[in-house]
Amino acid sequence: MKSEVYKIFLGIYMILILIVSAIPTNSLPALGFQHADKIAHFLEYSLLGFLAVQSFNPRNKYNLFCVIFSGFIFGVFDEWWQSFISDRCTSVLDLIADNFGMMMSSIIFYKPFSEQ
Repeated sequence: MKSEVYKIFLGIYMILILIVSAIPTNSLPALGFQHADKIAHFLEYSLLGFLAVQSFNPRNKYNLFCVIFSGFIFGVFDEWWQSFISDRCTSVLDLIADNFGMMMSSIIFYKPFSEQ
């Protein structure tokens, strides 16, 4: 798939993340076990990292760092955004799970310029 198509999916997915973040917690289904939300955050941002790497096709480690850092900034924005939603709160642990997922999937799916 071309990077332009991935960029469309990335944009849609980022909007979807913000829409879900705008839903009050008491309106979301329970995931069934303690700290399940951290796993959800990890998986959510793992997909974001995959889409970002496919979209921007970083050619070196500096570009990869920029992709990961952009995901970090988006995660901070997402947590800040949640602070305005009733029954939602910001969490440093959620942000850590977000960023760990973003970082892990970005590194896993990164293909240096020499391998492309």
